[in-house]
Amino acid sequence: MLIVMTRDGAIMKTVASDAGVEAWGSLKQLSAGTQSQANQQMAQLLKLVKENEPLCITCHGSDQAIGDEGSDPGDWTWSSDDLAVLLGGLVDGYKGPILMEVCAESVTDFAAHLAVSLEKKRRLNGVWIYGYNKSISINHPFPAPAKLGQNAELAGKQVKF
Repeated sequence: MLIVMTRDGAIMKTVASDAGVEAWGSLKQLSAGTQSQANQQMAQLLKLVKENEPLCITCHGSDQAIGDEGSDPGDWTWSSDDLAVLLGGLVDGYKGPILMEVCAESVTDFAAHLAVSLEKKRRLNGVWIYGYNKSISINHPFPAPAKLGQNAELAGKQVKF
């Protein structure tokens, strides 16, 4: 499953035109209004992810947070701790990989921060979290979920506790 966690139409346009998206299965976009509603919608979507299904989350981001690009009062924002809590709602025994396809103008490593947050919260033991530790464009193509571990652009960290 691929989940778009931003209201940015440019990201949705990129997702809709990228042939690599099909390999991720169903495509979902958060459409809630407030941060609280977006959290609830994300929690419901994560309940639909199957035990071994690859999960891709795409949006804007930095080392500290993901979500909408701006910092307006109505923008959605999740820290690695916030997302770790939501991901804790995945099906018991979830073992699929998670890709953080986060576009940014500077070097970021949100995926590594997420893995550490999951370890601290004792969630998703054994799951691999992948992401980029470099800036990537909003038009960056989506990698194949079956080849995340072989993709030289990605850095992976396994959640272990």
